[in-house]
Amino acid sequence: MHLSLISQGIVNHDIIGSFDYNYYYPSSAGEDIDIILIDTGFNFENEEFSNHGKERQVRCVAEIQNAILSESLEESRCGLHREASYHGEIVADIVGGLESGVANKANIYGIAVHSKEGKFLEEDMFLALQYIIDTLIRPHKTVINLSSGIYYPISEPGDNYHHYQLLIRRLVEKGATVIASAGNDGALTYNRKHNFQYCPCSFYGVICVGGIKDIHPIFSNHYEVDAYSNSGETVNIYAPFYVYGSYQDEKGRDHDDYFYGTSFSAPIVAGVAATIMGEFKAIKFDSYSMNDFLIRLGEKNRITNLDPGRNNVFLNNGKSMVYSSDGMYYGCGYHSGHHTCSNPKSTCSEEGYCINENGEIELEKSNPIIKDDFPDFDFDFDFPFLSYYSTTDDQATEFPEWYDESDEKNEERITTDPFFFEPEDEEEIFNENDKTFSVTLIDDPLLIPEPTDDINEGIGLD
Repeated sequence: MHLSLISQGIVNHDIIGSFDYNYYYPSSAGEDIDIILIDTGFNFENEEFSNHGKERQVRCVAEIQNAILSESLEESRCGLHREASYHGEIVADIVGGLESGVANKANIYGIAVHSKEGKFLEEDMFLALQYIIDTLIRPHKTVINLSSGIYYPISEPGDNYHHYQLLIRRLVEKGATVIASAGNDGALTYNRKHNFQYCPCSFYGVICVGGIKDIHPIFSNHYEVDAYSNSGETVNIYAPFYVYGSYQDEKGRDHDDYFYGTSFSAPIVAGVAATIMGEFKAIKFDSYSMNDFLIRLGEKNRITNLDPGRNNVFLNNGKSMVYSSDGMYYGCGYHSGHHTCSNPKSTCSEEGYCINENGEIELEKSNPIIKDDFPDFDFDFDFPFLSYYSTTDDQATEFPEWYDESDEKNEERITTDPFFFEPEDEEEIFNENDKTFSVTLIDDPLLIPEPTDDINEGIGLD
């Protein structure tokens, strides 16, 4: 259902007959776009990636453990440490699997990072990002998904925080789009009162993704942020928190199941970003222009439990038309199969109701149409704003000024967002008495070298 939710507008069962579970997406499906995943491990022998070598490239490119990167590994399998609970495999399936994935023709490149107790070191994360910067980015054709995070103080966050942010900056400067999960602690991603921020979600240059709770088809017009999902001012957009995906275990057995967490919300957005890049090849996308594009396409102000002033946007891939699976429509416009009101004196409201000359709602009843008659995917908009986007390589990307911090290196580990995790109270995450953070575990993510004079040259992070 996570796929159908992002390829139609908000469903109102007053004006359609039955929920449409189809997924509508451009036929290019992210073709010739690279999605790079930094996660616990990957198994691309799953049938979900059986079009490898035909329509796209799908492979492991590196594995990192103890700040050592190895490129000499089996391309179809890497980092399969079972304590990681198949986190990376599921993320890969959601972003680009043939059945459960958003962009099933996009290239997928996996960097596997060794985890310990569901966590990985910051140094490993930095090594992975630096490796991407040095070897993997195709400008404006690269999406990087980070289903992981760590809490840093807002005041005096330390050298590792700044080094991490600078690596993100370099990625975006080279034309990458970076997408990250918001976390699963039910907390604010940027909390001034308790002096903590969730990163990379809170970094400039990152599209941060929160999750909405599971939606029953009968009540699918009621969207709320899930109780486990982090939210707040640094979350840019929301996507389904619950997904249906698959993975192949170490014995080659295939498993299908439901999973939840912003770890899976983020790759949904990453997949949509890839499909947009594949369709609008003339646009030189990066994190900033892609975020703007996604906001313009998204369903605005539909999430009912967000505070005013927050980014209230639910992901949409460009097809907001709502179809009924039984072909019955009782309204008009995009919310009701693009039908028109039968009464020539009636007008179609923004919500999809036919309003007669007396201001009363008139429920229509259309003739049923067969599912096969549904049109193929097409963007619902003419995109008059496309001229706003740069189609040249000198696209300006502005970053804030950075401060030079000399704090001792933070030894916290970066954690991935869990798919089965009981959120802790905010006070358990941050202890005001000893000013320490307890970074909640759960699956892993990336790699990187410890900051050195080489890496920091000209950046002020010595």
